[in-house]
Amino acid sequence: MTTLPAPKYSTLEAMPLECLIAHTLEGDLVMLRPSQLADLPAIDLSSPWVYAHYMAIVQWLSHYEPHSQTPLAQVRGWLEAFYHACEAELWPIAQAIATAPVSDGIALYRQLGLWGHRREQVELCEALLNQVGQGLQTELRQLAGYCWQQLGVYDKAKHHYEILLAESRAQPNLRLEVEARRGLVDLEMECLRYRPVIKELEAILPLAQTLAAWETTTKVLQQLALAYGYTGRTRRSLEVLQEALVLAQTHRLSAQETATLHHFAKVHEWRGEPEKALPYLNQCLTLGQNQNNLTLQADTLVGLCRCSFLSHNLEAAIAHGQQSLALYREIYRYNRETLVLNDLGVIYAYGLSNFSEAMTYFKQAEGIARRIGEGNGAIAIVTAHQAYCYAALGKTNLAHQASQIALAAAEDEAVEGNVKAIAYACLGKVHWEQQHHWQALALVYRALRLSPPWKNINGRLLLRKFWETLTRPLGKWRLLTVALLKRRQKEGG
Repeated sequence: MTTLPAPKYSTLEAMPLECLIAHTLEGDLVMLRPSQLADLPAIDLSSPWVYAHYMAIVQWLSHYEPHSQTPLAQVRGWLEAFYHACEAELWPIAQAIATAPVSDGIALYRQLGLWGHRREQVELCEALLNQVGQGLQTELRQLAGYCWQQLGVYDKAKHHYEILLAESRAQPNLRLEVEARRGLVDLEMECLRYRPVIKELEAILPLAQTLAAWETTTKVLQQLALAYGYTGRTRRSLEVLQEALVLAQTHRLSAQETATLHHFAKVHEWRGEPEKALPYLNQCLTLGQNQNNLTLQADTLVGLCRCSFLSHNLEAAIAHGQQSLALYREIYRYNRETLVLNDLGVIYAYGLSNFSEAMTYFKQAEGIARRIGEGNGAIAIVTAHQAYCYAALGKTNLAHQASQIALAAAEDEAVEGNVKAIAYACLGKVHWEQQHHWQALALVYRALRLSPPWKNINGRLLLRKFWETLTRPLGKWRLLTVALLKRRQKEGG
């Protein structure tokens, strides 16, 4: 039986890993040089199985040519090499690849998340969890929990946060305990359990203050403000945000100052005061421009787009939306690009009644959401909007197909309640316009049960919009009746 030659290397210095090259988005070259890998332990390649994987690693890193300019295509060679290293349990190589800088010095395991590729990120993090040192392991577990949370898989996210909490209490490590408890609070927020969230945050706050962890304290205050806002206590929410802002400015925490300003804008939006949100967002935009922070600028422009739309300034809303879209495309933030495309579609559909233009945005949003695995929540909303546009354009069959897709996606247990509510409300509007009144009422009832008007702003908005739809025919009849009465009066006179 013929076997592959399998030399035994004492360090990676002797391996042909100088070929570990990948192109960054700027066109520069990043190389995993042997000098960076010199401290890795000896790796035995005497097994044909291990050696075959090792050769695959070298091939992927040396000869892979990206088929497109998308970020994931650019680093696919690294990812494939990483999976081969894990399969053969060549953990030093796997860790070297995962922690290699991809763009602007950001390691691969972090950069994947910034691009919106959460599934690839969580696979990489979980593969390395038990194979690295304690410090990196903690960071990877926090990221894994956050990824699953963003993907809507809350049981897996909770599993990681609970392990972190248990480890923090066993060490003990108060700082890690605070972070783990904050992660669990985020999950409770996602599940709309706000009252236990407020109680837990009020317990975490003094712990963060004891540590003099001012950044964490500011984040806890922001979470607390949001929880108050979700329960309708918006005045208290603004008071807590003022505390957070003073703390951020006192300790020169520029990132948290900006985040707090964003939260101020969000609370004013909830209060039905979009005009009051605009100054906070403009302040954030100026900070982003001064710092040359494209992500901050793009995120702020999204807020300006929405508040301008709510203020009935549609021209400004479209301009802000287009600017944010261009920035997200420049920095390859696909998950945020999906969100902006959906927002622009909403403006054209519900603001301008330009349903054909709206469909171009909704279709693009759906395509990207499916490509990056955004989950059924995003699919439910965007296809519900498509159903409404098809119905408005008189394309009944396509409206029915889109409705079925949206309903199937919304029924997924992983989809958040408020997301389901939006999808059901959109579909209720479709059925109402098609004269299917009982089906429409059933869908709106489901939406309002998931998002009650007395509990949050979304529910109140859904109820108001449905009432407008419900009373629109009555308004037309009233105008017609008035016109007929006036005509009879003239004829009688």
